[in-house]
Amino acid sequence: MKHIIDTIFNINNENEILDFVKSYANENANLAEALSKKFLPCEDSDMKDLQGEIDRCFAHPQMDHKNYNTKLNWDLIVDDLYYFIEKIEYMYEKKIINLAVESSLKILEILGEKYIEDEVFEEMEYDDIFFSFYHLTDVIAKLMKCEELNVQNKKRFSERLNEFYDSEPYNNYLPILPHVLAN
Repeated sequence: MKHIIDTIFNINNENEILDFVKSYANENANLAEALSKKFLPCEDSDMKDLQGEIDRCFAHPQMDHKNYNTKLNWDLIVDDLYYFIEKIEYMYEKKIINLAVESSLKILEILGEKYIEDEVFEEMEYDDIFFSFYHLTDVIAKLMKCEELNVQNKKRFSERLNEFYDSEPYNNYLPILPHVLAN
């Protein structure tokens, strides 16, 4: 069966396959349920379920021919982050608040590390990363105001945000958190 599936994907346009899957899932409850279980976070999900997905957002190395070393492909990272931040917004809408908070914090942590490691601040072509930061910051602002976030978790969330704000990448290069912390 794997060979057949591989062949289908190798000799057909991915958009056609995607259109077929969407259409079929709308008519087939079993496929719709399988897609939902695989791709949508739920109350039973935990951070380890999403950790691999977050890590894959940043798994885009590319050769820097100018310096002959490997850097990250921030264009691909920004694309993946867009979808994952949309997933965090989905969690917010479905009131899966603690998982949304943990996911947001994890992305902030990794973004800061990778941003400094890769010296993105020295490259002018990576301005798109700021869109991801602001997009995530908007979601964090909603989470901070969320009634479902209990006082203890809100305090912990706020403390972690302050830690990020005081750290090098956010303090020196990525001034995105002040309007969240002010609320």
